[in-house]
Amino acid sequence: MRHILRETLFLVWFLAAWYILALVVSYALYPDYKSDIIDTKESDKTIFQTSERYIIFALPKILSSPKKKIFFIGASNVRDGFRPKELQSVLPEYEVHNLAVSGSNITEMHDVVNILQLLPEDLMKKSVFVIGIWYGSFVDDEKHWGTANSSVITEALRYGLYRLDSGKPKLRVKMDYLSYATVLLRPCLFLQRLITKVYVYGDRLRTFAHNLLRKKRIDFSAVFNPRRPGLDEAYKRVALRRWQDFMGTKNGSFKDEQFEKFLDLSKLVNKSGAMLLIVDMPLPEWHRRGSPYWRNYQKKKNYYINEALKLGNVRYVDLELEIEDKDFRDSVHPQPEVTKQWGILLKTYIYQDEHRSTTL
Repeated sequence: MRHILRETLFLVWFLAAWYILALVVSYALYPDYKSDIIDTKESDKTIFQTSERYIIFALPKILSSPKKKIFFIGASNVRDGFRPKELQSVLPEYEVHNLAVSGSNITEMHDVVNILQLLPEDLMKKSVFVIGIWYGSFVDDEKHWGTANSSVITEALRYGLYRLDSGKPKLRVKMDYLSYATVLLRPCLFLQRLITKVYVYGDRLRTFAHNLLRKKRIDFSAVFNPRRPGLDEAYKRVALRRWQDFMGTKNGSFKDEQFEKFLDLSKLVNKSGAMLLIVDMPLPEWHRRGSPYWRNYQKKKNYYINEALKLGNVRYVDLELEIEDKDFRDSVHPQPEVTKQWGILLKTYIYQDEHRSTTL
């Protein structure tokens, strides 16, 4: 019996020592991010690594300041197009958070808003939600997620801090304890980062070996390569084909599913008392001209945006035709030097006294 007890205590001591070591190393390599601004483009600099993980652990940081909040929500074009540090000088009365997740459709944006609904009611009433949409936001769930949850919900459920209640994420712990839970989970988050790094570098080595043995082919990931020297016609064809594969339908058609969810999302923000600013995100002219999805999106969106505008305290701005082609680094993302101008274009709408009721 004593032998079993001694072995058990040794095992507990051994595991505790490794836990403490992982905790110390995690703080050494990824110190607690000091900024109160949540910017998912900076996720990889934090212990959280991914945008989704950063969001689900971010609520205490959002509560750390009494200032009014602006939440930018959308896909990677919103993440890259509206930079919090640049916008703070443009919108000094607000604390600007960018909670965009690459590849989001409307369902995932809805999930992010549902997580933010866990914040206090009085804070929500002082907040502004900027929802960036474009035709890629309306890819249907079956194509995008299959039978799984969105990536944000998957991460929320992974650590046991959240549960689903009627499809909505709810905290299992009190908001005040979420920061402590984050500290306790740090060794797990650190090991997850370490495993991911090993996988990524292993994949790069395999790719390098493959390219040594075979002639390099066109890589679709080049669609998002900011260092690409010029957007030639071959690149544009690859990009348009990539977006066709992403959408997964023929002839630029859409299902109603995501448009209905967009209207539900608008009602959810409106019910919370927050202001909603809907932003049609810009695309380069060659992308608009070459995409049947863009053309059909122009026809289909009008009814749903007009219905959202009828809710009150909802505003709409169309940036699609405001930005020149030279301001894009690829098929959807802006050049870094023009992003502040994108934010300035929104300032009038955010500070507008009366809600925008103009229909499309």
